[in-house]
Amino acid sequence: MNLSNPQDDLSEAKLSQPTPVQLEELQYHFEGLRSLFIYVLVALIATTLTVDLCFIRRQMLAARNQVEDQRPRVREKVGGYNKQIEPRVRDFVGSLQSFAASNHDFQPILDRYRPFLLPYMGPASSPAQSGPPKGPPTLPK
Repeated sequence: MNLSNPQDDLSEAKLSQPTPVQLEELQYHFEGLRSLFIYVLVALIATTLTVDLCFIRRQMLAARNQVEDQRPRVREKVGGYNKQIEPRVRDFVGSLQSFAASNHDFQPILDRYRPFLLPYMGPASSPAQSGPPKGPPTLPK
């Protein structure tokens, strides 16, 4: 008994060998889908960039307004620091230096914190210092 169906063999043979017309039609539809995909991809990228730029611009404007609002207060705080607090710190550091000069046991403690106090030390404070300090001290991590 032969269980194979001759019609199934025919349909498999037809499917495995497409005609040139079917192949051209498939290529045409494939190219159409490819171009549609590319157009949608470009549109998606353009839309994303536009939305991102709008949000970034809005954030930049908000940050600029915030900086402009805080600028007078920051200038006031810096001016107050330069007029009131910095002279006191310089006097305190000068006192620490004179105390370390008279009590040599305190010198290692002052040397440990010297990198942080360097901007407030006088020019003749240490022979290792080769010029004015270049900025505020930074804390170790």
